[in-house]
Formats: sequence, structure tokens, C-alpha cells
Amino acid sequence: MGELGPSEPPSPDPLNNSTQWSEPPAEEPEPQSAHSNAQEQRQRDQEDFTKKERESYATVANQLAGAPVQPSDGWKGTVVAKQDDLVQKQMNEVKRSSRKAHPGAQNTGEYVDGRGRRLASALAPMDGWYDRRYVAATAPAADLDECEDFRRMFHPDLYDASVSKPTRVSLSMKGILDDPHCRWIAEQLDEKETTAPLHGGDVGWRDKLEKDNEIARKEGAAGVAARKPGCRRLYLNDNPITGEGIEYLADALRRNKTLEELYLHYTDVGDAGLKHLLTMLTENRTLRRLELGGCGIRQGGADMLKTFFTQGGKSNLEHLGLLGNDDEVIDDLADIYRALQSNAEAGKKRRAQAATNAGASDSDDDDDW
Repeated sequence: MGELGPSEPPSPDPLNNSTQWSEPPAEEPEPQSAHSNAQEQRQRDQEDFTKKERESYATVANQLAGAPVQPSDGWKGTVVAKQDDLVQKQMNEVKRSSRKAHPGAQNTGEYVDGRGRRLASALAPMDGWYDRRYVAATAPAADLDECEDFRRMFHPDLYDASVSKPTRVSLSMKGILDDPHCRWIAEQLDEKETTAPLHGGDVGWRDKLEKDNEIARKEGAAGVAARKPGCRRLYLNDNPITGEGIEYLADALRRNKTLEELYLHYTDVGDAGLKHLLTMLTENRTLRRLELGGCGIRQGGADMLKTFFTQGGKSNLEHLGLLGNDDEVIDDLADIYRALQSNAEAGKKRRAQAATNAGASDSDDDDDW
């Protein structure tokens, strides 16, 4: 029916058949336009597609649940107890040689003469990193023995509102174990309070503290940092993490809408861990890059990958690192590549549109993989 003008009486109560007026006479319903019909059809198509997509995800998840898993050969790496000391020693040596070779362009504030004068160039970065993409929150392995240590690393703003969440967290080569480390990390990645998270932690504390900080931001409180989305890139490579630890992480990532890149190369993910990750991808819509090179994925994992990418499994994943696993995985790379390439093209269009809508590009959203 045409839209009522301001001088016309209101529509009759749909629960009351009696009309409260006699004039003007009731209008006959206007036939729907072709444009309106097309809109409704597109809406129905979208609803049907979403329903079919959900059914497809459920089918793939059920197939993955029953997929056979071959036992892992075990992690091939070694835990170096003083890895942090070795890295620091190497960095110090690089800085020493750089100072000697380029005395006029030393890192600001790190080198002074005997009278306390700063000898570094004012144009050099304070922390020595020229490429900010590689700056990540981290901590010495010896300081990672409580859940609180991980909480402060991932969510420093919950303790100091003037500090922003890090967008990159690196725990590579820290000797990260399935339990308790992966369980504690999963608690930090879990973004939705649920009744029984696998990690067993309580995420209600985050809701309360974030609400308090958000109120302070809206009120313009001094010293409150601009809100950042949190960890987008997580580096867990070169650690003895097995399928058990992956299960904790995958369960939390089902409820995570922030993480975009997860690096697990040179761990012991194996077929069991891969099953958890693929099942997670039927629900997660933000993870774009997943590195699983040299993770002990065997024939069972190759079959699961084929099931996921050729029988209806769909995600926003754009890059999947698989080199260094069994040869069976290589046989299906062509099918996997085609699916990922399609996702990558669609993802770039979404991000370009989002950047246009926001009026600026996200400088932290690197596409130069």
C-alpha cells in the first residue's frame, strides 16, 4: 500500500476488524514492483545461501570429527634454555658493530659519552627498529610462569589505561608447552564469555575491566590510550606444542574476532592438531594466515585438508603454509591454492571497501605477505 500522508488517518488495528472511520475509502493494495520483488528474492537467496553454508560447515565438521589421525613422529626441535640470552647477545653485537661502522647514526638514547652526552642521531628510532612491522610484545621465557604474565602481555591496557594492546605478540622459541602455556594463551584469545571454555579460565574479568576503560575513554579521561583491537599476529613457532595445546587455542579462536595471523611452523601440530584447526575455521571468520610448515602433518592430515577445501569447507583463510610436511600433503596443494586464491581476492576487496568507508587505510594491516 502507498505510504500514508500526514492528513490521512492511521492504519486500523490489525487485531481489530472494525474500522474506526468511513472516509476516505480503503485503498486497494498496490501490486509489488519488479524492483521490490527482486529485493525480496535476493533476500531469500541470501538467507538460503547462509543456511546452505551453515549446513555445509556442519557436514565438513562432522567429516573432520570422524577422520583418522596418524600419530605424530614428535617435535624435531630442541628447547634452548638460554635462548633469550643468546638473542640479546646477538642484538648487542649488531648494535656494537653498527656504532663502530656508523658513529653518526646510532640508536637514540642508547649510547652516551663519559660526560653523559647523547651521541646518537635524533633521527634514529628509540628502540633500534626501523621496520615497525617486526616489533612485537614479548618477555623472557623465565618470566612466563603464571597466567598473569600472559594477561599483562596481551592486555596491558587492563592494568594501565594509558597503554594500548599490542597488535603483535611473539612467543617464538620460548619453550611454550601445551599445558599450562597454551591453556593460558587461549584464555587471552577468548573474546566471549562462555559457560565452559576448554581452557578453564574466566574471561569475565576482561569484560568488566574493558567496560571500565571504555567508560573512561568516552568521558575523555586523561592518560587513556586510544582503543586498539588487540593481538592480530601471534607467533608461536619453534615450540614443542602438540595437538593437545592446539586444541586449547582452537577452542578459544572459535570465539575470537581479532586474530588475523597465527604462526605455528616448526611445532608438533600433527594430524590431531590440524583437525582442531580446520574445525575451528568452520566458525572463525577473521583468521587470514596460518603457518603450519614442518609440523608433522601426514596422510591423515592430507585427507582432512582435501575434505575441507573440496567438500564445502569455507573460511576467510588466504594463506596456509604447508611446506616441510609429508609428501602426501603436496599432492593436494593445487586444490588448496585455488580455494585460498579465491579467498584472498575476496578479502582484498572487503578490506579495500572497509578502508574506503573508513576514509583511510589501516596502516597495521599488511598485505605484503
